Amino acid sequence: MSTLHIITLQRNLILIACQAHGRNLGEGNVRLKLGVVVAAIFLSLGASAAPNARFYGLSSGNASAFTASPNGSAVSILFDNLQLERANSSVPPKNPAERHFTLAASPGAKGCRATFALRGGSIALNTPRVGTIILNVEGRRATLRPEEDSWTFTVEMPLARRERTDVTVSLDLPLPAENGSALIVVDSVDVSLGKCGGKA
Repeated sequence: MSTLHIITLQRNLILIACQAHGRNLGEGNVRLKLGVVVAAIFLSLGASAAPNARFYGLSSGNASAFTASPNGSAVSILFDNLQLERANSSVPPKNPAERHFTLAASPGAKGCRATFALRGGSIALNTPRVGTIILNVEGRRATLRPEEDSWTFTVEMPLARRERTDVTVSLDLPLPAENGSALIVVDSVDVSLGKCGGKA
């Protein structure tokens, strides 16, 4: 893929994200714009899936923006404010920090393997890093434990054997140590189609 093609794709994806927000990206959404540019490079690579297997989009979900590769082999879901912060003196959060979305795919994608790449960051002050991210794909769970300020986790999961796959990303953060505080953030989830077994 040429540099010009990648730059054009990046520009188009940024315009899609702007339209999804219904307004221009402001100072508070600089990270979203950056996330779309990063996702553009990821999505332009695509994954080698079956010719008739593709993503159509999101049938439902609470994401701030959504983009897809031209051939439908990869999608990127961007989140706004999916984070959990706790201090030793704070009370537990009343509402869970989580996001739900449903991937809509072609019949040929039923049961295909998919790679989920989660990106985000974490901070721990005067306390160990003990936060976790839980990825739930149709009841299959992967528990991820960040150990760096900026992190990326890659998990392979099968899609549902129907045309819609339910996905939940949730955060958990135990009470920090005395005088400690912690923060965990998920910015985006990129999903790419992989090997398909050919069964409906």
